[in-house]
Amino acid sequence: MEEVKVSMQESTPDPAKRPKVEKGIRYYLFRHGETDYSKASRYCGWEDAKLTEIGYKHHEAQIAVLRDTPLEAIYSSDSTRCLNLAEALARPRKMVIHKEKGLRELDFGIFGGMTYGEAYKAYPKELAQWVEDPVANSPPRGETLKVLWSRLQGAMEAIERQVQGVPGRGLAPRNVALVTHGGVIRLLLCDWLGIPLQYHWRFRIDPGSLTIVERYTEGAICCLANYRPDF
Repeated sequence: MEEVKVSMQESTPDPAKRPKVEKGIRYYLFRHGETDYSKASRYCGWEDAKLTEIGYKHHEAQIAVLRDTPLEAIYSSDSTRCLNLAEALARPRKMVIHKEKGLRELDFGIFGGMTYGEAYKAYPKELAQWVEDPVANSPPRGETLKVLWSRLQGAMEAIERQVQGVPGRGLAPRNVALVTHGGVIRLLLCDWLGIPLQYHWRFRIDPGSLTIVERYTEGAICCLANYRPDF
C-alpha cells in the first residue's frame, strides 16, 4: 500500500514548479476534429492524420462558438490537423499563430496507426506493460506520459511567460486559445487541478471538443469540459 502512495505522489505535478500566474489566463483548449485515425479508433500521435468531413464540421462549430470572443494569443500544435483549426481561428482576427512542437500528442511509437486489437495481437507484452503504467512505460520507440509531461511543461512555461507580457483588457483574464490533442488536454487538466497523471484517462476529451480553464495565482477553475457544439 505504501508503494502505491509513493508512486502516486511522484506522478502528481508539483504546484511549486508551475509558472506563477500574476495575471489571470482563460484557456480555450481545443481538441482538433475527427480524423481518419480517430474514426477507425487507431492510435495517432505524431502521424499526419487527415481530417474527415465530420472533422471539418467540428472545426466550423468550434469556430462559431468563439466568433465574438476576443483572443490575446493563439498557440497550436504543429500537427496539420491542429493547424487547420488554428488558422481558421486566426484568419478573421488577423492574428499570428504560435506553432509549438511541445503541444504535440504523445508519440505512440510502433503503436501509431494501429488499433488496440492490432497492437495486442502484434505486441501483447509491450501493450500490457504500457497500459498498466503509461507514466513510466512507453510503447516501443514511443513516449511515456512522464516524457510527454516534461516537454509539455516546458512549452507551457514559455507560453505563460509570453502571455503575462501581452496587454490585456483591464482586470479580465487574458483569452488564450490552445489548439492541441486529447492527451495534452488531459495532462493539463491533471496539472492544473492537482490530479495524478495516471488518472488522466478519467477525463473524456472527444475530437472537436472545447474545454475552458481559468488560471490564477490562487489556482485553476475548470469552467467547461469536453463541450462539442452542435454534436
